[in-house]
Amino acid sequence: MHRYRITEGVNLPFRVLPTIKELGRTRMEVNVKVKSVFGAKMFALGVVVKIPVPKQTAKTSFQVTSGRAKYNAAIDCLVWK
Repeated sequence: MHRYRITEGVNLPFRVLPTIKELGRTRMEVNVKVKSVFGAKMFALGVVVKIPVPKQTAKTSFQVTSGRAKYNAAIDCLVWK
């Protein structure tokens, strides 16, 4: 896991753009876009995005435009690689 603490003038390699919609009392929709900030000639390998979900989550379904995603109940996260 990588953590960043920004003081000033730090350029992070990605922008994470989440949108969360509540669809009633027991459902929610989460849309996460990850955009690279580095130049077109560069690329990243081994990127993993962990999206936390409530501990009471009973069922998940998801769609990804690239990579693979899997729900990991042990850590209450959707893991997108």
